[in-house]
Amino acid sequence: AWFAKCMIFQIVIISIVTGLVKIPFAAQEGLAVFTHTHWSVLWVFFFTYALAGVTFSFMFSTFFSKANIAAIGGAVAWLFMIQPYTLINLNYSAIGLWPKIAASLLVNSGMGFGFKVLGRYESAMIGVHWHNLFQPVTPDDDMTLGYVMLALLTASFIQMTLALYIEQVKPGEFGVPEPWYFPFTIKFWSSAAKMSENVDETSIKSNPNYENEPVDKNAGIKIRGLKKVYGHNVAVDNLNLNIYEDEITVLLG
Repeated sequence: AWFAKCMIFQIVIISIVTGLVKIPFAAQEGLAVFTHTHWSVLWVFFFTYALAGVTFSFMFSTFFSKANIAAIGGAVAWLFMIQPYTLINLNYSAIGLWPKIAASLLVNSGMGFGFKVLGRYESAMIGVHWHNLFQPVTPDDDMTLGYVMLALLTASFIQMTLALYIEQVKPGEFGVPEPWYFPFTIKFWSSAAKMSENVDETSIKSNPNYENEPVDKNAGIKIRGLKKVYGHNVAVDNLNLNIYEDEITVLLG
C-alpha cells in the first residue's frame, strides 16, 4: 500500500516535470529544455528514476528502528549516491562501459549518466527516441540511455527484494523474525505446507476445559501448546485454541 501511494505521487510529479521540460520557452524557435527527445522516453526515464528512489527508501528504512535516525542516514546516503558519477565524470572518456553501468545502479548516479546522455543527444540535435535508445550518440562513448534505464530497473528489483527480505529476518521490536534461510524452505514456496501437529488431539478433547468445535466453520488460525514465560512467571501454559473465519474472537485477561 505504501509503495502504491508513493508511486502515485511520483507519477504525478514526473508527469508535470516531463511537461515542463518539453514546453517550448522560445515560441519562434520552438526550443525546450529537451527539444528533440521524445516525451515518452523522458517520462519512462523519470519513472525508472522514481522507482529506484522509492525502493531505495524502502530498503534503507529496514536498517533502522527510529524514524529520525533513518531520515538523517537516508539524507547522507542519498547525497553519497551521486559521488560515483562525479568521480567517473572527471575522466569520463577513459573509463569503460561496465563501470558506468555499475555506478548507475546507485539511483542518483544513474540520473547523472542519464542526463549526460540526453545532453549529448540534444547537442547533436537528434534527441533520444525509442529506435535509438540503445545506440551510442558518438563512437567513443558506448553509454546509452537504455543502459541507464535497465540499471535503474535492476537496482529497483534488488532494493525491493532486500527490503522484503530484511523486513522478514529483522522485523523490529514487535515482529517475529524468520530464519535467514526462510526463502529456501518449503513453507515459503508452498501455501499447502501444513504445520506439524505434534499435539495429541485426543488428550486435548479429554481436558475438562475443552469446548466442542463448530462443524461448519474453518479454522483460520490454529494454536497448539502455546507457552509464554516472563522470568519465573508462567503467563500462558499449554494453550490450544482454534480461531475461526467469519467470527470475532476476543481474549480477556
